[in-house]
Amino acid sequence: MPVPYTRRVEPSALARFVRDVLGCGCPEEILRSISIDRGRLVPGLDADVARLDVGGRLLVYVAPAPASQPIDEVVAAAIAAGTGERDRLAFNRFRFVIATADPRALEESARAAFAACNRPDERVHLHVVDLADVPPAVLGH
Repeated sequence: MPVPYTRRVEPSALARFVRDVLGCGCPEEILRSISIDRGRLVPGLDADVARLDVGGRLLVYVAPAPASQPIDEVVAAAIAAGTGERDRLAFNRFRFVIATADPRALEESARAAFAACNRPDERVHLHVVDLADVPPAVLGH
């Protein structure tokens, strides 16, 4: 498995993404420390994923909308990997973000897949967001 790419980025854009796009109510001091890893981080997922560690308390995976892999496989793989990592490393919450040019087209099927694979867990969230709302540093641009 390739070593993931790790990068520290200007926190203001990332903090705005976490707070304003994802709706996180994290305290400001948590938002000041955000690191990004990028690579094939999720077993069973055919795409690079960005992993955000927000102050050691919030874990976020950001993946592009799948081009060929079924959405239920993508969501199931990411939720399994993310909740496992959240629990193993004692993060408070895990958020899986799918970035797409057309969130409305994917929202319903992504939510159905999320409901099918997620045991009741209020510390796990799914977001389907517009690519334009994701900072370029997250997507590797």
